[in-house]
Amino acid sequence: MQQNKKLILVVIFAILGIVISLQVKGIIYVNKKMESQSIDDIERLTKEIQKEQQIGKELTKKVLENERIKEENLKNSIALGKDNNLKKLKEELDVIKFKSGLVPVKGEGVIVSLDDAEARINEDESTLILHDRDIVRVVNELKKAGAQAISINDERVTGVTECICAGPTIMINGRKYTTPFEIKAIGDPNALYDTVNSSKIVFYLIRDKIRVNISKSNDITIPKYDNANIDSLFSGLEVIDDEIW
Repeated sequence: MQQNKKLILVVIFAILGIVISLQVKGIIYVNKKMESQSIDDIERLTKEIQKEQQIGKELTKKVLENERIKEENLKNSIALGKDNNLKKLKEELDVIKFKSGLVPVKGEGVIVSLDDAEARINEDESTLILHDRDIVRVVNELKKAGAQAISINDERVTGVTECICAGPTIMINGRKYTTPFEIKAIGDPNALYDTVNSSKIVFYLIRDKIRVNISKSNDITIPKYDNANIDSLFSGLEVIDDEIW
């Protein structure tokens, strides 16, 4: 009788072990299937994104080509028709494009390089790190000195350009950049250099060990605003101590 009970228990435990083993195998199978499906989904979405990006690039090229053709047609119309009103409108349009940052600019000016303090590796102090507020104030000094065009890491500064801290990076025109930052400004090199070099913001940055370098240049190229990033148009103006850039 005792032996029968032991045999029954052995059979029960054996069946239980088989059931548990099957459940574990089933769970592993389902997890592997889900993981495989997730990988397939990621690969599919990645390919779709790449495809859409390629389409976007091709459309951008077509838009730029159409703009070039439109510009050429307008110039030819003015040249052939000798329409003074049309010529005046074209000149006004060129001025608007320049002020809006929609055309590249080349000329003399200054280049301001900014980087975190070297001690940032060993010390954890916010004063040793370059902030968005610092960049905006330097840009404001350049504007006050009469800069005609400004860029930050080749991002054209316009009336809707935002400069926002995003963790260890700074977002400019919707794109993230890390230090160092290079600010280019076209205008009177002497006026730009003297204004920035003697400004309070540069004094405070140097005091806080932020690396600052200001140099004059006779050959500066500032690209046009890349309006492919439409979201940045709705981000608003950056206002700091009643200063708007």
